[in-house]
Amino acid sequence: MAMFTANDPLAMVLACAGVVPAQGSTTPTTPAPEQQSSTANALPNGNCTSTTYGPPIPVMTRNLYLGADLSPVLAAASSGDPTAIVKATTDAWQHVKATNFPERAEAIADEIEQSEPLLVGLQEVSLFRTGPADTSLIPNATNVEYDYLDILLRALDERGLHYAVVTETDEADAETPGFTAPGVLQDIRLTDRDVILRRTDGLGSKLQLSNPQTGQYVAHASLPIGGTTPTQYIDLWRGWGSVDVTPSGQTFRFINTHLEQGGTSKRYKLLKATSS
Repeated sequence: MAMFTANDPLAMVLACAGVVPAQGSTTPTTPAPEQQSSTANALPNGNCTSTTYGPPIPVMTRNLYLGADLSPVLAAASSGDPTAIVKATTDAWQHVKATNFPERAEAIADEIEQSEPLLVGLQEVSLFRTGPADTSLIPNATNVEYDYLDILLRALDERGLHYAVVTETDEADAETPGFTAPGVLQDIRLTDRDVILRRTDGLGSKLQLSNPQTGQYVAHASLPIGGTTPTQYIDLWRGWGSVDVTPSGQTFRFINTHLEQGGTSKRYKLLKATSS
């Protein structure tokens, strides 16, 4: 968790979000030198402390981890081989179930209970849905299997913790066929989201929030689907959400974003575009 003050805090939010390790990942995301702000000190544990003055605002950022490596699924989709697509999707679905987000959500809720952040930035807030396997290239599965946002909010509510959604950014949305049970072939749909939560009781109820915004980056990865004429694509959209926060007469902007893996210079340009 990080603590921010209301003096020139925008740069601090971006800098701290860049050094917090993604939950479920083995490697922390470390910003390039030009991304790091002189107004915040990065600590070895990934937290930040402000060097300016003002009332501290505890915030948290966590990547919920969707539960599987999708690279084999995307590679299979690019090949256009139906057998490879079904196998890769089935394997990924088994990994999603094995990583057990409902159980992981309990640990995240415990962490939030201990840290008491007023704002929480979440990435990979996955929504998995299933539906009949068909030939449509437009995602249309509607049966909810796992809604990571709903699961986490229920875990928080069970602890008497009151949080509400401030922004919800829809990003990549795609589905491919796979076996959800022996002999049961279905389309499995993943919708990726980024979410900002706010605490609604105690000190959180005193925060003045305004100007919530969401958006998708124009620059994004677009992968061709093999065997389609004309060629169809899976668009891996990334986006951001923000809200202006006024704790005591001064305003800062809290920004939550999830960038595609790539060069640090590209990530820095996206951060600059978001903050301008």
